[in-house]
Amino acid sequence: MILRVAFILNTLWISALPALAQTPTIDLPIELPCGYAVAKAIRAWDQKPQSWKRELSLNPVVVLYKAPTQEVGTWILLSHYTSEYVSITRATPATSLTILYNVNQQCLPRVELEQIPEAQDKVPPQFFTDQNLKGILEESRKQGTSGFVYVWSPKMALSIRGAVELKKAAKEMKLKPVFLADPLSPEAEVKTTATNYGIDLPSQHRLGSSELMQRGALIHFPTLLLFSKGVLLPKILPGYVGDQKYREYIFESLKESSQESGE
Repeated sequence: MILRVAFILNTLWISALPALAQTPTIDLPIELPCGYAVAKAIRAWDQKPQSWKRELSLNPVVVLYKAPTQEVGTWILLSHYTSEYVSITRATPATSLTILYNVNQQCLPRVELEQIPEAQDKVPPQFFTDQNLKGILEESRKQGTSGFVYVWSPKMALSIRGAVELKKAAKEMKLKPVFLADPLSPEAEVKTTATNYGIDLPSQHRLGSSELMQRGALIHFPTLLLFSKGVLLPKILPGYVGDQKYREYIFESLKESSQESGE
C-alpha cells in the first residue's frame, strides 16, 4: 500500500515543521532558485550541515545530489529540474517525503508522501539492516573503538581473498570487522564459501542496510567502509587492493578522522 498526499501549502506549514531555526544555515551544494525555502525545510529535517554528493543523472536537464543525516538510514535527496522546479526528499526505507518547489509560482511547495507499511518486517532474518548498523555504531561510540564493513561476494575471487586478508588485519589492528555478503548470491553458496575460507558470518550476514547502500556499498564487490567512535567515515574503497594497501588505507583514514575530530 502506498499513500500519496499532494497539496499546495503556504508558509504556515513550513513554520510548523519541528526544530526549525529562524535563519537557515544549511550549506546547499549549488545556488538554487527557491534556495531559502529549500534550506529552511532541510534544516527542519536535520540540524547538522549536510555533506552533499553529486549523483549521476540519466536526464541531462536534472541535477541530483544526496546527503546523509544524523539518523542511520535517512537521507536527503535534492533535484534541480532546469530552471522550473527544485525538489527535496527525506527518504527512509519505509517512507519518502518530497517537497516540490515551482519556481514559476513563487516557490510555493507541493508535498507528496509515500509510505511502505511494514517494510522492515519483510526483510529476511539473515539480512543486516539499518537497525543492526545502529547497534554496531552505538557499541563503537560507547567503547571508543573503530572497525570496518566489508561487502563481498562468493562469486568474486578477489573479494574472498580480501575478506581473508582483512580478517587477519582486523585482529592485528584491533578493529571490529563486519563481513556482509552481497544480497543476491544464494544463501547456500555464501555459507559454503565462508566456511571454506574461514570468513566470519554473524546471524545477520547479508547486506540489507539502506544506509550502507546509499553510501555506495553495492558499487563493487568488494567494497570497504570504515567507522570510528560511532561514526561512519565518508570515504569508501571499492575494489580489491591487496593486504598492504588495505592496511595503509585503514590506518591513514582513521588517522585523518582523528585529526579532523581534534583528537
